[in-house]
Amino acid sequence: MAFCVGCGKEMSDDAVACPECGKPAQANNSLSTKLKIGIILFPILFAWFTLRKGVSTSTRIISFVWMIAAVAISGGASQSDNPGKQNISSDSSSVEVEQVKKEVPKVSATKIYNDYDKNEISADSKYKGQYIEISGTIEDIGKDLLDNMYITLAASSFMGVQVFFNDEDSNIVGGLNKGMNIKVICKVEGLMGNVLCNDAAIIQ
Repeated sequence: MAFCVGCGKEMSDDAVACPECGKPAQANNSLSTKLKIGIILFPILFAWFTLRKGVSTSTRIISFVWMIAAVAISGGASQSDNPGKQNISSDSSSVEVEQVKKEVPKVSATKIYNDYDKNEISADSKYKGQYIEISGTIEDIGKDLLDNMYITLAASSFMGVQVFFNDEDSNIVGGLNKGMNIKVICKVEGLMGNVLCNDAAIIQ
């Protein structure tokens, strides 16, 4: 059985039109296809959308199961490509640590922000997608709407470099304080108000 998108009444899957309001079944099938595509691409948004009147129970179940699976996949542990995490450990020698520092390009938070402020296209070609060692002073520590941990390194009067950490780094980030001068190796993602960086590792 299906539900009419016009009036929400239950109707046969084989019905040409809704017996209650007369809405063509083709319109119902069209919406169903759009929902399927939306659920795959935007699981959280469309899972809540399926709660509206006229959406079948089976569609709601499928959308919410996929939403839970998608969130679990995105939130699961992943192998980091950060050279700081791969090469620096508690038992690493000072020689190994110094070698990592030499291999990763270095820049201050003020420098990378100013480069983006002057020319975002040029800065993207120079930094985006790369792991960069960024030094600066912590201006803010917090979590975004999706509960992702971050610190912001001061770079201008209003904006800075926003550095995101993975969940397993909660103990490290929890030990930081505003005003601390630090160095992090992180992957630059580009400019969105702040310069955004992900998968960060603090360099001692």
